[in-house]
Amino acid sequence: MTSLQRSNSKGDRLQKLAPRLTEIGRFFTAGIANTLITIGIYQLLVANLGPLWAYGVAWLAGIMIVAAVYPAMVFRVSAALPTRIMMAGLYVTLFVLGLLLTRCLNDLGLPARLTIFAVTAATSSSGYFGGRFILRTKSWI
Repeated sequence: MTSLQRSNSKGDRLQKLAPRLTEIGRFFTAGIANTLITIGIYQLLVANLGPLWAYGVAWLAGIMIVAAVYPAMVFRVSAALPTRIMMAGLYVTLFVLGLLLTRCLNDLGLPARLTIFAVTAATSSSGYFGGRFILRTKSWI
């Protein structure tokens, strides 16, 4: 294989990888925007509803944003209502798994200030790959 062929091979791989990296960038941008919106909702509600209700409403709003916005804006696909419900279900599941992982890491002695980073890495990557799976699988309905 000549150096020109190797160079073209690397360029081909980069061209194939670029759309995925762009999608991952959109996923993180949408996640940051969603987080800021839900924090804003929490801040608006906390004085009147208290922290638990405000958190619950804000979290529910975040799930609705995921179901409504992520298919088209992040993954660039159209999604029917059952698929959007599955996206919401994925994030509910990830929330529960995040709680369980937080508990397990705490029990294992990981400092509480570090736990959030491990949980965020696990739930964010699972949210990305789970969302891709749900939205790219055509057999749901």
